Amino acid sequence: MRLVEYLFCVFSLQRLWFQLDCALALQAVPRVAVSFTEQKHKSHFTMDDISNYSVFLVHESSRTLYVGAKDYILALSLDSVNDNPKWIEWKVPKQHQDSCAQKGKKEIDCHNYIRILEFLNDDELFVCGTYSFDPQCIRINLEEFQLGKLISDEKMENGRRKCPFDPSQKYAAVMADGVLYAATVNNFLGTDPLISRATGNLDSGIRTDATAVWLSDPDFVGSAFVRESQHSDIGDDDKIYFFFTETAREFDFYQKVKVPRVARVCKGDMGGLKTLQRRWTSFVKTQLVCADPDSENGIHFNILKDMFTLQSEPNDWSTTVFYGIFVSQWKKGEVSAVCSYSIQDILEALNGKFKEYNRDCEKWATVTGVIPEPRPGSCITSQMKAMSFNTSLDLPDRVLNFIRDHPLMDQPVHPIDKRPILVKPDTNYETIAVTRVAAVSGSKSHYDVLFLGTDKGHIHKAVKIGAQAVILEDITLFEINQPIQNLQLYQDSLYVASSSSVVHLPIANCSKFRKCHDCILARDPLCGWDTEQLKCVNQDANESVRRCERTHFIDQVTS
Repeated sequence: MRLVEYLFCVFSLQRLWFQLDCALALQAVPRVAVSFTEQKHKSHFTMDDISNYSVFLVHESSRTLYVGAKDYILALSLDSVNDNPKWIEWKVPKQHQDSCAQKGKKEIDCHNYIRILEFLNDDELFVCGTYSFDPQCIRINLEEFQLGKLISDEKMENGRRKCPFDPSQKYAAVMADGVLYAATVNNFLGTDPLISRATGNLDSGIRTDATAVWLSDPDFVGSAFVRESQHSDIGDDDKIYFFFTETAREFDFYQKVKVPRVARVCKGDMGGLKTLQRRWTSFVKTQLVCADPDSENGIHFNILKDMFTLQSEPNDWSTTVFYGIFVSQWKKGEVSAVCSYSIQDILEALNGKFKEYNRDCEKWATVTGVIPEPRPGSCITSQMKAMSFNTSLDLPDRVLNFIRDHPLMDQPVHPIDKRPILVKPDTNYETIAVTRVAAVSGSKSHYDVLFLGTDKGHIHKAVKIGAQAVILEDITLFEINQPIQNLQLYQDSLYVASSSSVVHLPIANCSKFRKCHDCILARDPLCGWDTEQLKCVNQDANESVRRCERTHFIDQVTS
């Protein structure tokens, strides 16, 4: 019987080979739609008076998902988000809310929206909230995380330069070895954007210069800590990357042009001694390109909405890939694109030629003159230390003056394969999460599986096949449309944040495919046909799935 089952599966695959090739042209059309009522494997957490679940943080050893919401910090079980939840209440006093409203702010915004959740160490949580346009931060001992506990004013510290004032403001923050690096605004009016080292024993006042050449009306969307000192043969420093959209100054156009950027600073940067005092000496930035060469007019997706960092090898930073969601400033109607970038291409651009503003012709151009040594914007390396430049405080003024006026690089960063991996019409993607899985065959090939949250409460699950991604599933999570605010992947689970709830669902539901060819043609690399049980299972669920002939076909079809 098993032989008959296998032969039927092979025959079905050969007959549908042509259909699979055609499906590549329809990559943006989900193969399966899962309605709200069809979901049997999800669980969700919701609670009266708590809303705007927007920040996630996973604590692996205790199997806890920490969640930041409006006026609350929650601790939910990774195994079941509605099983024995705990929470801490962090509300703004009525007097403080009234003061916020008197300054012209909306009542709904005069609450405490949690925006930063990071671990200071294994035992302590660092939390920041908007606190009625007066950002504050606290430190919470994880063992003292108590159900319904209130936070006293004495425990709070100023959150300026760490957390946004306005709950609608875009921001980014990342903890690097216990030090917080943040991209936000520096005042109540939102007129002083900055990227800063917000905490730590080095000079915590290090920030970007307050000029439009450095940051021009930016909307920050993401950040990443990359350990580039790891196994470095030049004594390099670790880096912090920031992703944002800003108003371009280098394009001569009749209207303001938005440009997606990546910027980088060095973890050990201490600023300059006199020039660039308390300012980054290593801040450099360049343009990210995300364009569709197959579109009629070559659509440029120039507004970045979210960025996810994927490091496929934990101990090899050079394998880092960044996945971004983009939309177009000019395209009428809803259309989203996903572009991916290798860290090697970013490094090449940031180590390339500089761009400068030529006041004589009032144009931006490539710097063609002599570049001072050591190279402006560089981290301190072994070679620089041999030249007596032990820290950024030792750098000469000629180097600091140059980078102060030339933070923009000439070479943009193009996406991997020079094109988007996915363009989805009639859809607004809000957030993205990506995981990399090995092929079921045990071969060295792997697949990147994408989870994309829409503004209408849908999750699109896609798999990257070669240079393109194919949408496998469109999952409707809510009865009433609401934007997906955050996604968190952990092991075989996906956690989804919205205004009303936290949803927990498996990243693969293979059992819904009842037949061999359905399991294979689903093209989900997380699923395989179990040749002993004769059913579709998660590839890690049973060793026998690795002997399934399905693998040889899926690897050929997706190559």
